[in-house]
Amino acid sequence: MAERDLTLKGSSPEVISKRSLSLIGIKNPISSLDLSNRAKSALLAEGIKTVEMLSSKTEKELSLIPNFGKTALTEVKTALAKKNLALRKPHSDLNSILSLDLSNRAKNALGREKIHTIEKLVSKTEKELMWMPNFGKKALEEVKQALAKRGLALKKARPNLDSILSLDISAYSLKILQAEEINTIEKLTGKTKQELMKLPYLSQRALWEIELSLAKRGLYLKDTAIH
Repeated sequence: MAERDLTLKGSSPEVISKRSLSLIGIKNPISSLDLSNRAKSALLAEGIKTVEMLSSKTEKELSLIPNFGKTALTEVKTALAKKNLALRKPHSDLNSILSLDLSNRAKNALGREKIHTIEKLVSKTEKELMWMPNFGKKALEEVKQALAKRGLALKKARPNLDSILSLDISAYSLKILQAEEINTIEKLTGKTKQELMKLPYLSQRALWEIELSLAKRGLYLKDTAIH
């Protein structure tokens, strides 16, 4: 018991014994594996500190880790095999986005928005996905094609004519307006050109795009309305 107390209050990691490490729950650290410093650093950055945690991951899960490529994956598989261990086999979870044929970039972008299942993915519209950081047209096409192979598709946007989503404007312009809580056409037409031009990152071209889209509906900004 004295050794445990000393370990928890100890002054330096060098004096911590193997028994003490076991008492505080640190077993089989990944440092015990024959891995390159690059591979170890990538794993530790993801909170994977032990061999048990590592072997609970699938190849796909590891491939999503930043700076963890095919060479690092081969190192891990070889090192685990020396201990008669292996990475976890993926479950046949067809509802996971990991089961879709998507690039790591697209999967990471979806994961950051906590979109981990196909069920959640198909509840999104194209415009909702395009608002996500680092998710562009190429990633959107990947998603649509991958879902189509399963006979699935993204949600169709509801025709809410008062929403700015119903305007024919770019995702870039939409993001700027929404950042300023201009979510409805009523709010938008209550703004003047000068007020819109003061919005961060709204260009003259974006303003023209907004005006043209409104004009198609017979609508205008506050200072250009026809009385």
